[in-house]
Amino acid sequence: MKIGELRYEIKFVASIDHWDQIVAMIRLHPSGLCQLHPPRLINNLYFDSHDLRTFNDNAAGISRREKVRYRWYGDSRLPVAGALETKRRRGTLSWKESYPVDAPSFELSDSLDGLRSKLRDSLNPAGQFWLDSHPQAVLVNRYRREYFISLSKTIRVTLDRDLVVYDQRHGTTLNASRPSLIPDLAIIEIKTSRAHFQEAQQVAQGLPLRLSRCSKYCIAVGNFV
Repeated sequence: MKIGELRYEIKFVASIDHWDQIVAMIRLHPSGLCQLHPPRLINNLYFDSHDLRTFNDNAAGISRREKVRYRWYGDSRLPVAGALETKRRRGTLSWKESYPVDAPSFELSDSLDGLRSKLRDSLNPAGQFWLDSHPQAVLVNRYRREYFISLSKTIRVTLDRDLVVYDQRHGTTLNASRPSLIPDLAIIEIKTSRAHFQEAQQVAQGLPLRLSRCSKYCIAVGNFV
């Protein structure tokens, strides 16, 4: 298991129509933001309780909450090697716990229950606990992410676009071909440790965008229900 550091996140949401202006603002920002590494596709299979506790806690603004997802990178719409992640929040601070899965044997013919069972068999007991407490496969999303880092190396900024969502609630096998209709958004996140929160706020003040409690998972589920 890998545990990430406690961090603050400042999020913005904008219309994708403003993407070019957003990228220009990031590249010209006085904090010296520069590309950290090449863009890549991120894929997530989100799990929740049967009564959607994760979604409802987020919608209600509950300060102690978590999300559980299986994340992998690249073009494959079928889960490949990646990690089960829990993203946990306490007030304004969050952190991630990651449980790597090196060589899953997932197949397109697998049922969602079978896929989940194979994933569970690949996890250690701590990862199994999180999957058992979030047994419902709710959705897959995928998006393209660009990464930037400040000149001081203390602030990271991610830009996400091309969000696509596949509802998993009503079928028995993985839906990777029938996307749901969701808003076409650009999502910007500023991330930093507790020690550099004021610096992150200064970076945020240099971006004339609307602050948001944005969760891609909750944006999608909110369009389902």
